[in-house]
Amino acid sequence: MPAPSTPPTVGDILDRIGCPLVEMAADEPVESIARLLAFSGLDAVLLVRPCGKAERIVSIRDLIGSFSGHGRSDAMAPELLRCGPDDSIFCVARSMFHCDHAAMLVEENGRNLAIITVDNLARYLMIVASASDQE
Repeated sequence: MPAPSTPPTVGDILDRIGCPLVEMAADEPVESIARLLAFSGLDAVLLVRPCGKAERIVSIRDLIGSFSGHGRSDAMAPELLRCGPDDSIFCVARSMFHCDHAAMLVEENGRNLAIITVDNLARYLMIVASASDQE
């Protein structure tokens, strides 16, 4: 009987596709954040206080909702979701879905490592599915 496989983790995504971490000042104007996301190809940025403490994540989805008038007025998720590299991607996806967030901060030992997004989750699952199809 084959050994049960362990669920993929956030660390697997970081190793396989990488998830950049870009930080901006928490008081940065929304227009500056939008410009950075548009020109860099990033899905989200982490807003940090002057002391370096993570405050919020702003994702492309948050900005689109804000600019269209159908999202949060301040373009930012109301709370910062956090996970670690050893967390199951399925638990992370469930948390993002239930809290209506497009991105989550990955931390380890108090250090910010990356921002994982729903696009990262989908991309990783497609890569894994494609690899298993070729086996």
